[in-house]
Amino acid sequence: LILNMKEINFLFKKENLFIIFLFIIYILTAFNSVGFYKDDEHFQILEPIAYLLGINNVLIDDPNGYYWEWYTQYRIRPWFQPYLYFQFISILKFFNINDPFSWALSIRLINGLLGFLSIVLLFFSIKKYFVRDNNFKYYFIYFTFWFFPFLHTRTSSESLSITLFIISFPFLLHYFLTKQKKINFFKVLFFSSIMGLSIVVRPQIIFTIFPIFLWVIFFNLNIYKIFLISIGCLLAILVGFYID
Repeated sequence: LILNMKEINFLFKKENLFIIFLFIIYILTAFNSVGFYKDDEHFQILEPIAYLLGINNVLIDDPNGYYWEWYTQYRIRPWFQPYLYFQFISILKFFNINDPFSWALSIRLINGLLGFLSIVLLFFSIKKYFVRDNNFKYYFIYFTFWFFPFLHTRTSSESLSITLFIISFPFLLHYFLTKQKKINFFKVLFFSSIMGLSIVVRPQIIFTIFPIFLWVIFFNLNIYKIFLISIGCLLAILVGFYID
């Protein structure tokens, strides 16, 4: 395809260069991140994947104490995230990619790219409410936060949960604020299910989501819209229960 001059000018506008720069930083961060930031990231995510892959024979209550972070009485976690990564690694194995370090890198890349997508969607969905002009300084401030790539490339439940929520948030914000009567049910179901999956991955994010519903109830009362959103959330939570 041959780009016309308008498209080339758009690609190389200084505002968009910040986005391209951040994308490159995400890739580099995924390649250079090693180990785990918190114990949960390893023992609650990667070890269950190893168990599903048959690498480890014992996951819960290991008598040798090697997996001390995972005990039935107080360390129960959802299976959705490890199972999701397990399915992706199974695809890599199909293509004879059998190195566990490559698996871990691929998972970090997936998390990072989803995180990158989430903050780009968030920026362009809310900037009209906070930014009165298209000055590049706003792009500079937003797209140079160092902790974006650091956190998003981690395989922790907190990272994936907030990423899924932020991906769903721009659509839901527009959905609740618009006065349009015609509703695309499948689109509503899709994004509300993504928000529901964020709850499945990390149930504590309900303390972020619940105030939004309160705001809708008090300031933009629309029981029908809330009902449709709830359907998607409940379906996602049922999927989580089924996997558990």
